[in-house]
Amino acid sequence: MFINKHGTRQDGQVNIFLQYYLIWLSAYVKSPLQTNRAASNLVYNVDAAGGYEAFMTAFRTLLGEHPNRKEVEGHHVLARQRARQPARWIHVKLVAGEETTTLAIRDDNVYLKGFMNKEGEWYELSGPTERSARMLPPEYASSLLGCCDVGYRSILGADVDEKVLDMLTHATVLETSFTIEAVRRLSGYRPHATDYVDPFVRLSLVRLIILVCESARIRKLYDTISSGLGSALTTWQVHYLWNWKRMSRLLLQSSQGNSSDIWPRRDPQLEPLGITSARETLRIVDLLLNCPLPPARVPDTDSLGDGLGRQRVELLAVRADFPRQLDAITVFDGKRGQVIYRRQQAADDHSSVLDYQEKGKRWNEPWEALEKWAYRIAYTKRGNMMLTGPYRSISADGCFAIQVDVAGSGVFFWEWDGYDKTYASQVNSAIPSYHTIDIGLGRAIHVAYAVMSNAVETDVQVELPLAGGTLVSGHVTARIEGFGTMGSVLFSATTAVPISTVDSTVPLARSVVALQYGKRLYIQVKLRADTNEGVKDFEDTVITLGGRSSVEQLRTRHGTVLVNIVPHPKLRATRGCV
Repeated sequence: MFINKHGTRQDGQVNIFLQYYLIWLSAYVKSPLQTNRAASNLVYNVDAAGGYEAFMTAFRTLLGEHPNRKEVEGHHVLARQRARQPARWIHVKLVAGEETTTLAIRDDNVYLKGFMNKEGEWYELSGPTERSARMLPPEYASSLLGCCDVGYRSILGADVDEKVLDMLTHATVLETSFTIEAVRRLSGYRPHATDYVDPFVRLSLVRLIILVCESARIRKLYDTISSGLGSALTTWQVHYLWNWKRMSRLLLQSSQGNSSDIWPRRDPQLEPLGITSARETLRIVDLLLNCPLPPARVPDTDSLGDGLGRQRVELLAVRADFPRQLDAITVFDGKRGQVIYRRQQAADDHSSVLDYQEKGKRWNEPWEALEKWAYRIAYTKRGNMMLTGPYRSISADGCFAIQVDVAGSGVFFWEWDGYDKTYASQVNSAIPSYHTIDIGLGRAIHVAYAVMSNAVETDVQVELPLAGGTLVSGHVTARIEGFGTMGSVLFSATTAVPISTVDSTVPLARSVVALQYGKRLYIQVKLRADTNEGVKDFEDTVITLGGRSSVEQLRTRHGTVLVNIVPHPKLRATRGCV
């Protein structure tokens, strides 16, 4: 199939009908690139005048065709979200003269996950290579980009949303010439020896994401591109992109008769954009994300940062009955595959399969009896695994899944399904949730987790008043208000390891915590350093509030420990932004 509207203008309505028919026909042809799963294929010639409208119409219609087809006021609702593989991968082949690139797009959330160059080589958007798992089908044999995740912050190399906003409104010119250049760059892409992607390739990815994915979601953005104005994104349009999930959720809830509770109440994220009703929202969006059931519980703290967080899960701990047989543990959330444990990390004590070490406690007790799990049980030789991730907080907007690779036994998989009432009831629970993954032969993986509806991704850093390279041992734990003594272990070592030679920070095994907005976060530090002046102990707990950036000082007799806490809430829209 080939879209070229030069031909359309010459042949009139018959040729327009033929183009739509060919696009539709391609949706049911199995791709040679996927042998185990149906794929849908579209082709768009980016330098052919006028072909964009026909392509986008076919793309949106294709995304609306799935077994659970649903519409809200004529707007297609996407397929139910899945954690690992979507029901279909949509292949969009972009053509610019002799150059071509094919985009791999999920049909459940319209995320671009990878692209193929003209030589047939697939490249997958991912975080750090050693901490990422492939999500594209195995037959693609994709190479991980390593430093280009699916989020704009990662692709653009920006650490905060303010920088993303500035780059999107100044660097993403939507003229056809820039789109052609983007196709040419991806068509001829060759990886560097290291995990490095040059800025021009990054910008090309962003432009094509906006051209295809974002424009399918946001009608106002599509109208701008279709009109040929050639301008960059406006501040309002960027906020439309960031709030697409929120608008989808509100429209779906409104269509289910919950308008008295949800809509059109004043929304702190949407009202500054002039969005105060479902009717106005329907003029902005096109496709709607298939959002799961709303949480049955709404914490008292939600109003403090309403709309600044999103539904996320915090993995408090993972325990195995057979730790030495585990190869890897990976978490998928429909966007990323994050490796949170690998067996080869056991090179020294910090990489041991257990987080704390203490003799005594047996592990045959039921979960319910282990209220003080993080401290009592984590100290045993059969304690919870020393996790090294995630590097980004795990989304629970739809589903998340845990994959366990067991040496000699295969791969085992469990999916938390937000569309299931049993799992949905766990959102904002006052106590941690638990699940056991049966591996067979009396073996199991036990997971403790908390799902929060308005959680903020939070980075933690611990800096010691010591010279760089000093050896330290001990542990650092993050505990969320309301979950008792159970917490996420960020660092644990009985054999001393060196702190950073650059800034004297502790080499945390994991530094990202998902925290409900407005809830307190307790960081417990218990470290021992071997210095030229003898042994120095640093022990205390600092407290901070979810959603608030702070540098907490932990004063000890050996100096002040700095605990740097950096949340990443959504950037709030302001009135009058253009």
